[in-house]
Amino acid sequence: MQVEASPAGMGWLFFSPAGRLGRLAFFLAWLFWLAVAGVPVAQIVAHRAEVGTPMVWSVVFILVAAVSVVSLVMLAIKRLHDLNQPAPLAICLFIPALSIFAFAALCWLPGTPGPNPYGPATDRPRS
Repeated sequence: MQVEASPAGMGWLFFSPAGRLGRLAFFLAWLFWLAVAGVPVAQIVAHRAEVGTPMVWSVVFILVAAVSVVSLVMLAIKRLHDLNQPAPLAICLFIPALSIFAFAALCWLPGTPGPNPYGPATDRPRS
């Protein structure tokens, strides 16, 4: 009996640099992290007059921000792989003057058709 390869899961999508990622999955993953980070921000604003609650939500926001930055770098690396570009170009997302253009390019440019050195197909881990 042959064991089939498991499909790409959420762990691969958010926290693995291996493989390729298409435009839609990249953009939706960014929107997901934006929504997740918005929850503690909304709670901080809603409870700004209280004493301890904003502090707790601030810590939650810092934790969410740390996890999301790591995840967003992994997403950018996979998206660059789909464009047949090296991973170090992900640093452009952290340069203030370039970040908006780099993000727009990653969302807009179509990936390499067919296999490339980073994987056989878009939205799949590298086998």
